[in-house]
Amino acid sequence: MATASRSLRLLGFVLRMVLCASTAFNTHPMTGIITNLPAAEYHARPEISKHGLDDFHRCPAWFKYKRENPQETTPALRWGSIVDEAVFTPAEFAANSVVLPADAPNRPTERNRKAKKPSEETIRAIEFWDKFDAEYAGKEVITTEEIATLNNTVAAIYNHQSAARLFTTGELLVQSSLFWSDSQTGVAMRARPDMVVRRPEQDRDIIVDLKTAVSAAPGDFGKAATNFRYHVQAAIYTAAWKEITGRDAAFVFIVVEKSEPYLVACYVASARMLATGEKHFRRDLAAYAQCLESGNWPGYSDTIQELELPVWADRD
Repeated sequence: MATASRSLRLLGFVLRMVLCASTAFNTHPMTGIITNLPAAEYHARPEISKHGLDDFHRCPAWFKYKRENPQETTPALRWGSIVDEAVFTPAEFAANSVVLPADAPNRPTERNRKAKKPSEETIRAIEFWDKFDAEYAGKEVITTEEIATLNNTVAAIYNHQSAARLFTTGELLVQSSLFWSDSQTGVAMRARPDMVVRRPEQDRDIIVDLKTAVSAAPGDFGKAATNFRYHVQAAIYTAAWKEITGRDAAFVFIVVEKSEPYLVACYVASARMLATGEKHFRRDLAAYAQCLESGNWPGYSDTIQELELPVWADRD
């Protein structure tokens, strides 16, 4: 998108913060529920998160590489962040974003700018983009197609009975940051739920996580939950809430499809899903703690291994 987009500014900030993490952050640890912590600061912190454990699960060496070489935001992550902000903090979305006019010219290339005899069309494009970038520096640029999709997505969520009710059920903590030390390993951890519904009159609170998906059908989303380790996320977040507040929490997914008619479904993580997530989370965290202690971050096996197909490949 635009070179002055918020995603690139975020990347630069993260790079600077990671470089100083070993000093500033390690001497000023955070614990508990932190409200109003900017997302850039949260993501720059050194505590392990679910996404970090996903990288570690793939390979300790991969995790170490990504920690030392932060990656640019992918289109999927960018869109997910835009949807989250529009749904949970619409005022911030309005302040942080700008819609590109439908008749905006294509952004001129470096070659266009250096042309000795640029066309009138190129000159107009350069003038437009120089003015646009100066006026909206630092904002996330949204195309007219994207804003139409976004408006439909938000409307679909608020028109879904169960999803809409979550926003009016109790005291809402929106995109607050959780920091704690794992009781079994002592590892410092962090999490950032989209929303927590605090219900002091009930025996459980509700942790809400918004997902966009190709299909929100139970079978399809169940496969996506397995592939993207959403069961691990649910286990970590509910464990964090219990550790920090002493209260149990249900983990609820709001799932909205990425294309028309933007169908919505809500799912609560089952006891089996949470137990499986807890098992995988504990296994990864124990191995991560060992790597922290030893300073050794191994890659894949040095030996030739037999390769097996997954179980589902045998199905007719």
